[in-house]
Amino acid sequence: MHSGIGPLEHLAEMSISCKVNLQGVGSNLQDHTIIYTAYQVNDPSLTLDPLIYYNPDALAASVQEWRETKTGPMGDCPFGPFALKRIDKTIQDPVWEAAKSEKQTDQSSECDPTGQWSNQPHIELWTSEMYFSAQNATQSDELPPCPVKGEAAIVLITFLCGSQSRGTVRLSSNNPTSKPIIDHAYLENDLDVAVLAEGCRIGHEVMMKGRGTKDIIVGPWPRTRADPKDLAGWKEHVRAFANTCYHPGGTCKMAPDTDPMGVVDHRLRVRNIEGLRVADVSIMPLINNGHTQAPAYAIGEKVAHMILQDAGLAS
Repeated sequence: MHSGIGPLEHLAEMSISCKVNLQGVGSNLQDHTIIYTAYQVNDPSLTLDPLIYYNPDALAASVQEWRETKTGPMGDCPFGPFALKRIDKTIQDPVWEAAKSEKQTDQSSECDPTGQWSNQPHIELWTSEMYFSAQNATQSDELPPCPVKGEAAIVLITFLCGSQSRGTVRLSSNNPTSKPIIDHAYLENDLDVAVLAEGCRIGHEVMMKGRGTKDIIVGPWPRTRADPKDLAGWKEHVRAFANTCYHPGGTCKMAPDTDPMGVVDHRLRVRNIEGLRVADVSIMPLINNGHTQAPAYAIGEKVAHMILQDAGLAS
């Protein structure tokens, strides 16, 4: 947008001369919303907490171990198993039912209320091997920073697939060093809240009653944290503990010429500009139902091949 490519009206507001009027630049912002839910573990040795939190030197010692031997808690990703789950068979919520009824009026659609096909997940679940939480402002006075010696906790992360919310990226001024105005619109759509709440409820049931967890999980951590008993309670939990998985995308979406909000074509060329392409996850019309690193690599590899083709150096 600082180069004059973007929505004409917004560029005019910023006193930027519009070179190419592309309404879709900065719109269609999507991200994967995640919810952190911490659980106390009855045996601290099952976690990495003693190696990170128990004394002021623990973290420094773990960092030093990694520097010297590339081993220890800093030498690996501190996550456990991952799972993908649909929620349409279990959710009982008026928001879901209303969206379902609205979707059924569209006879051409084979997708569910979130736009997912029957073989696509609504949520991803995974656990950490230690306590952590990117706390938001509403939690700063509610949660201790970490478990004390003798306590330990792991975290269940609930990850939303098929988000309905759409945000924007806009300029705050015509100074390129000024921070942009980024509105992710997290949880703006009630359907996102309902799906995440059901995902948290399912995950909680697994943590408290699952064959591999029921004998080691004490309950929510800290013990003073609310323990929701119904979907309404889990919706409150979702709004209190929502955060980002740092997967923003969609703001320069690939689309046919008939879509006024499209920015790049099927070969990732920016409309009405010669010699300019975009090759990152911003070109996704819909971000994928999973983590974005691998798709980002795939986009880069694909556009590299396209450039070679256009130069006559590849078939």
